[in-house]
Amino acid sequence: MNLLVCSVASAAALVPCPQTDDGVTLSLANNAEVTLHASWEPVTEWAMAVPGVPECEELLNVEPAERVRTYTGADLAPFLPDGPVAVGDVWSVPRKAVVRLLEQFHPGATAFMHHSPAAIAGTWGTLRAVSERYAEILTSSHADFLFEPDIWFTPGQFEGRLVIDRSDGSIASYRLHVPVRMSNVDVNVPTAETRKMGNNLGLPGIGLIPRMELASATTGQAVAWTESVSDEEARAALRHRFYGDAKWTPFAEAVALSEAQGKPLHALVLLGTLDDESC
Repeated sequence: MNLLVCSVASAAALVPCPQTDDGVTLSLANNAEVTLHASWEPVTEWAMAVPGVPECEELLNVEPAERVRTYTGADLAPFLPDGPVAVGDVWSVPRKAVVRLLEQFHPGATAFMHHSPAAIAGTWGTLRAVSERYAEILTSSHADFLFEPDIWFTPGQFEGRLVIDRSDGSIASYRLHVPVRMSNVDVNVPTAETRKMGNNLGLPGIGLIPRMELASATTGQAVAWTESVSDEEARAALRHRFYGDAKWTPFAEAVALSEAQGKPLHALVLLGTLDDESC
């Protein structure tokens, strides 16, 4: 029988919890800690930006509010499922769970999206892999930042990877970052002119931030997983919770289908993407 560790009121008293046929029970010890180092680089490439946005001082001079911060098991516990789960299962995470972490970047972090009624906020998690000793959780979060004065900074998503040591309920490693892709951030910079026109969102921009992450000193484990799904399968499952049954056919496959079925192929050129909140 595999044993898990569940935290109780006293950090020194750890009670083993058995793994059942219903799945794996995950928890963190009360005395679990992880120190995260913040890195944040400004936008380096713009897919779209009206004059004035790339030169915005607040966007050029981004830096973490705290370079280093130590978190406890209580800070990361909300990302865990409430009950037993199997590899590949997906669960909802309280919307504000990620805000505590994102405030290490900027105090204007918020769990609500500003730019559209269609914008989808929130966090989902999935058990990507498990071994006799470790469990790995992959998460996807949509959140926003309000800079002063009234500048909105919206990364496409934050991907989290939490590795738990099941033997003692400690945090083996953790990384939360904005995946690098063109484009992975949306910004809105209001001006006096746009406010006169009633446009509170202001001037738009869509670009690439090469690095925005919180990471522990150890961010990868050489683990022989006994059961797992691939990163892409896990990401697809999380994407489905945000965007439902939306499916994207690679361009080469779409061309082949068009030719095989004798149907025209209509192409749309996008400045952003359709599977996160960067556009």
